[in-house]
Amino acid sequence: MSTNASGAQETSATDHSIESELEGPFVEPPEQGGALYWRCPDCGREILDGHEHNLTHAADCRLKSTETTTDSSELEVSA
Repeated sequence: MSTNASGAQETSATDHSIESELEGPFVEPPEQGGALYWRCPDCGREILDGHEHNLTHAADCRLKSTETTTDSSELEVSA
């Protein structure tokens, strides 16, 4: 059996570190929809499965440095 390299899925180091730092997945109670979610072990913030990269940690969270956000000063403004 051979593997086509073009069909391989790539995972960045950042993706791996975010997923490995979060706890879960957990299942919400049925009255909250029953969706899967992840939790930060340091600040306790939660995020739905599939959106782990959008988790905004608390200001004093030790995992805050793993966030992938865009600084507003980096955005271009066109007139």
